[in-house]
Amino acid sequence: MRRWVTVLLCALCLAIPLTASAQSFRENNPDGEKYVFARSFIAGLGYYGKLDMRLKAEERAGNSYMRNIKVVKALVEARTLDNTELRVAKNYLVKYLDSRNLLIRKVAYNTIGAYQQHIIVSSSERRLWQSYQRFLEKGVPRKFDRESFARQMATLSEGRKAAAIAVLAAVVMFKAVLLSAQRCADEACHELALTAAEREKLVRKLDGFAGNNTDWGIKEGQATFEAAVAAIREILEDTIFVSQP
Repeated sequence: MRRWVTVLLCALCLAIPLTASAQSFRENNPDGEKYVFARSFIAGLGYYGKLDMRLKAEERAGNSYMRNIKVVKALVEARTLDNTELRVAKNYLVKYLDSRNLLIRKVAYNTIGAYQQHIIVSSSERRLWQSYQRFLEKGVPRKFDRESFARQMATLSEGRKAAAIAVLAAVVMFKAVLLSAQRCADEACHELALTAAEREKLVRKLDGFAGNNTDWGIKEGQATFEAAVAAIREILEDTIFVSQP
């Protein structure tokens, strides 16, 4: 499994084939400034995680909202909060869109795009909840089309899933950013472009919003945010990945 993860990470290095030379890897993914980018990436992921936790709570609540005006108002506010936090998450990455590191640039672009997909879904959901709120409060429209409402919500739910998968794909590519062009003498390991102290700082940053309770690796049945945190924790904590001196 670990060898498979290492191969996958290399394969994602911005269209650099596994047979590419170390020089090619170094030119497209130079080791400098990776810690600073990783710190920004993880900070943005923390804001994305707040959205994920809200959605989980709403899912557990089921359909109790359909006749409860207070819950509907809370859902409108939640979707507004989604967009605020997702914009903060995006802002952590904007400055990397012109990075000299082409892989960092690609990861920043893809992650911002995934967060923007979530914003589009949240904005559309907010409009639907606002229309339902008007119906409950004022009876407008007089014949609210519940079937159409349910269909639109189901479509948006699929859009949300696609956006979440896009975030997870960006996380897997982010892991490749942390790899160094330096090669371990032992084929069973791979060197990172991080010192041991930098790795520890990034783990503490993850712990700050995710807690030290996520199993390593992406597993069947995991929510995408949990899988994202687990994937990052794997490369930061697994001894197969060796720190810089």
